[in-house]
Amino acid sequence: MAKIKKATRKFQAKGGASAMLKKGTITKKGKLKRRKEEDKTEKPKEEPKQEEKDEGMTTSKELGEMDIDQFLNEDFLSDEDDDDEEDQLRKKMEEDDDDSEEEKSNSNSDSDSDSGDELDEEKFKLQLASMAEKDPDFMKHLEENDPSLLESAFAEDEEGEESEDEEDDDEVDEDDESAAPAKPKAATPTAEDTDSQTELTLELLTSLSKSAYKDNSIKSLKRLMTCYMSASRMGDVDETQAPYYIPSEKVYSELLKTVLSKTVKVVAKHLKLERPESVDAPIPPKSYEKSPSWPKIQPILQSFFRSTATLLKSQKSNELLLTILQSLKLYVQLTPDEKTGRTLLKSLVGLWSSANDGSDDNVVRLEAFLRIRQLALTQPFPFIEDCLKSTYLAYAKFAKFTNESTLPTITFLGNCIVELYSLDADSAYQHAFIYIRALALHLRAAVTKKTKEAFKIIYCWQYFNSLKLWSAVAANLSEPNELRELIYPLVELILGVGRLMPTVRNLPIRLHLIRLLQQLAASSEQFIPTSTLLLDMLTGTKELTKKLKGSTAPPPRLPLILKLPKDQPLPNQPAQDVFVAEIFTLLGRDQDLYRYSVAYPELSLRVTARLRKFLKETSNPKWRAYAKGCVESCESYATFAAAARAKLGEAPKDVKNLERLKPFDSDDMGERLAKAVGQEKRLEEIAQPRRKEAAPTTEPDSDDEEVEDNKKRKKGRKDGEKGKVKKQRLILNQGVGADEEDLDGMDEDVVQEGLDWSDED
Repeated sequence: MAKIKKATRKFQAKGGASAMLKKGTITKKGKLKRRKEEDKTEKPKEEPKQEEKDEGMTTSKELGEMDIDQFLNEDFLSDEDDDDEEDQLRKKMEEDDDDSEEEKSNSNSDSDSDSGDELDEEKFKLQLASMAEKDPDFMKHLEENDPSLLESAFAEDEEGEESEDEEDDDEVDEDDESAAPAKPKAATPTAEDTDSQTELTLELLTSLSKSAYKDNSIKSLKRLMTCYMSASRMGDVDETQAPYYIPSEKVYSELLKTVLSKTVKVVAKHLKLERPESVDAPIPPKSYEKSPSWPKIQPILQSFFRSTATLLKSQKSNELLLTILQSLKLYVQLTPDEKTGRTLLKSLVGLWSSANDGSDDNVVRLEAFLRIRQLALTQPFPFIEDCLKSTYLAYAKFAKFTNESTLPTITFLGNCIVELYSLDADSAYQHAFIYIRALALHLRAAVTKKTKEAFKIIYCWQYFNSLKLWSAVAANLSEPNELRELIYPLVELILGVGRLMPTVRNLPIRLHLIRLLQQLAASSEQFIPTSTLLLDMLTGTKELTKKLKGSTAPPPRLPLILKLPKDQPLPNQPAQDVFVAEIFTLLGRDQDLYRYSVAYPELSLRVTARLRKFLKETSNPKWRAYAKGCVESCESYATFAAAARAKLGEAPKDVKNLERLKPFDSDDMGERLAKAVGQEKRLEEIAQPRRKEAAPTTEPDSDDEEVEDNKKRKKGRKDGEKGKVKKQRLILNQGVGADEEDLDGMDEDVVQEGLDWSDED
């Protein structure tokens, strides 16, 4: 009896052909199955990409079933096995061009000669499969008596699935003896392996640089990229596996300087590219993919960008990071493929959203965003969606905690995202719709469940900053487009958050939401009711009407708080004054927005009626001055609107413009809101140092003058005194429709709210 081969024994041990056919395929990993998979891969790659994008953005599992932390912790830019790909690129660059051509020609000839054998083998497998289905008893008999007949169809593929360790456990034969010398290659590198690294000296670097950049040698350029890849791995765990060893810092710096400054020119020369006038202009891939040098230059560019991304992740020196980021300005247009661009984008987003808040860190953050914006502009269309998605998720993670030190950084990140979403309105609409819908789903869960955990998701900095961001994105558009359609659901979402728990503890966030609504109203020139909400806060909050003791403690800063303490929400009189002043400031701004509307006289009736009732109930002189100033502003605006609309010839149904009564040379709603915000910032800058230093100033104290004016009014009001009192009311209510004459010198501090949408410096 002939000796049974090793492959036959393995085939019988696994159950033979019957076990393989029960799995639904001829073999576990056969050629026929592989050919079917290859046929599937021949289809266009756009459809799977679209499916992946739709699953990642619109499935209910991600939006409805995931909580906000799981949703924001999704990593959309994760690239696995980056180190393996770098090694493959290095090996590919080290191959000789002549050898690669010979391998291609040999592989083509082998494939042509074996094509007939593969077809015959596939037919044989199909016949065996049909035989197993029709006559399983005969197949069992054939398997027991003549297994060598089935071995040719199945044993070849099964043998490739076994590992080298399993082969060593079998009986010793010719295959085991030939595989034995391969064991030391799989062992982990030792100290002797690190000694085998090539030391990169200045002489070797100068020689490679001259050959690559002056003599245009692609082989030397490949070796330089290998050195650059070794430099990017310095300090990592796999540093000893790098092909080159860099002994000194001088060689390291010279290598980075040489590669970053000269590679782009020689690559453009090999590809015969004409550099565009602007670095933000894309280079069509067809312009360089048709170049005969592209197959050799592509792995060089892939190695360069992956090594640069590794450097950006590992470096801690801001000076070196700035050098790399500024040098990348000329390379971003040459990103060879989408996966390499995603690797670079992930490193840039990490720098852009870092928690460091030094002056140098802010410069690095700005340069990183400029490169992200450049990637979004220069890469093919689907790539901008990765930029929008990754930046928003990084912003949402960073905005989870807001305090005095992180607020400027959050404002900067928000301005960057507003700029990025203005590049492509169609992509911006899709992403904004999905993320606003995700916020709405969390609000719906809080309304239905009414649990403490659900309320915490809504009343937190992460949720509010997300609302603030999307309000800024919608308000930043100068021309109407699809994003304007999101203003209505966004307004409904903001109103729902404000009405969810209308308690005194949530008074700060309710005031912040009013600012967002006024910002949307000014940008879209649409009527959004906010005066009723403000009047409800003023007259419906019992804690604001109580008489509290004075205190020398500093009042709370509204931009830095969302909730008030649970035990004592308003502990003293200064805290009350802060919220009442904020309510009247926003109420006066609301009246100023709609002052030129034809319906303003009717709109102001309820406001003036409730403010007169408030005047009768309160005895605080400062609050009375606020209320009287607001009533006077409403009456003057209503008188002007009534006289102006009497001259109109159109009927109410013919009036399409909201500000029909606005004079030609007057500011529109957005400009008036921006001016009011700028004046408010200026006043805060003046008041903030005074509260800290408590130094005497030459400016009159409004509280002292108010007390003196009250004494004068009690003794007797004369005509001259009434004029002074009226002027004082206007000064106290300078955020409530004050005249520009009383606020000289503040026009230069007006801030546009299109991008700088935070009211805090």
